[in-house]
Amino acid sequence: MNKLVPEPVTARLKEVDLLRKSPSHEHVYVPNLAVAFYFTQVVDLSDDIHLRMELLTLNNFLEIVKRNGCNRIIYLARLMDRPYLAPIEALFKAYNIAFTIVLKASSIGYGTLLDQFFKEITTKSVLIYNPEIADKVITPLAIHDLIRWLREMPWETHFAGQIIELGGGEESTFRELYRCYARNYNKGSTPVKITLTEPLAKIAYKNIYRMNHESLENFLKVIRAERAVDNRDWKVSLDFTFRTLDSIFPNS
Repeated sequence: MNKLVPEPVTARLKEVDLLRKSPSHEHVYVPNLAVAFYFTQVVDLSDDIHLRMELLTLNNFLEIVKRNGCNRIIYLARLMDRPYLAPIEALFKAYNIAFTIVLKASSIGYGTLLDQFFKEITTKSVLIYNPEIADKVITPLAIHDLIRWLREMPWETHFAGQIIELGGGEESTFRELYRCYARNYNKGSTPVKITLTEPLAKIAYKNIYRMNHESLENFLKVIRAERAVDNRDWKVSLDFTFRTLDSIFPNS
């Protein structure tokens, strides 16, 4: 795990295969477990096979949670997952567990999807973009803010049985986000900019940026669903201060 993240891991980790039950599954003990957090395990809930896998791993996770005497779960999904949540909610209700579904905007920070994408394209001498996507207004969420928000929210007394949304603290566009990454990670010459429609842009991404078909399609599904998120629904319950883009990208 320490090889995967840039900071030391301070949590006590337990390795459990949620897809295939093993003896480790039966012997997970977490004392004083008040709230459990589950992050969506598949890339696309709209895909039937992926949804079945998600329900299987979530079911196995809920068995562990209930066995440890916990009756509260926070389920983290993405904005694009909203139309496909009915089976997830049904599983929570079958377990009679108090749940909250958090639909989060795309995160930025080490290892995130946007981080990997923008770091890749800012190293190229050619910038391919589609104006409809480039100028879409979004509220990107710093990954450290996400973790801090999850820890600070009083989950035991708030939002049971609800779906809430979480975005970052300020609006941006994909074009502005690219410029932030370029100022911090592209130390070379200014790239040649080429505007293309989405079908042509997809071909260019595959050939210039060497993105495989599955990764590109997953990325496009995520960014098509991105939009500005209004945090007012939960702001009344938690006074939370987000990091600014300038603090995430110190050279911006």
